[in-house]
Amino acid sequence: MLGSGEQTGVYCFRKCKYREETVADMVEAKVKQILLDILDIDAAAIVPTASLDALGASSVDAVEILAALENEFDIDIPDEDTDKLLRTVEGMVEYLQGRTS
Repeated sequence: MLGSGEQTGVYCFRKCKYREETVADMVEAKVKQILLDILDIDAAAIVPTASLDALGASSVDAVEILAALENEFDIDIPDEDTDKLLRTVEGMVEYLQGRTS
């Protein structure tokens, strides 16, 4: 498994054509894709400070997002972590990065 500072050579989705992508970048891309798939929103709406409420997520959507995150990252998210995890997009990425490194 890659540590948080290790890199892989992959195409990035930011403002570059190619660069070394970190584990954090991969986590962020997966989180964004899950949000896009479940919420059916424009990618531009997914900014680090966006809350699920701001993205239009219902409580059912939140449960689906949690299940998708657990499946994608092969982890179990304890109930006591869900509030912290679901506050912002950035919070999701940081939480998952900590759990996968």
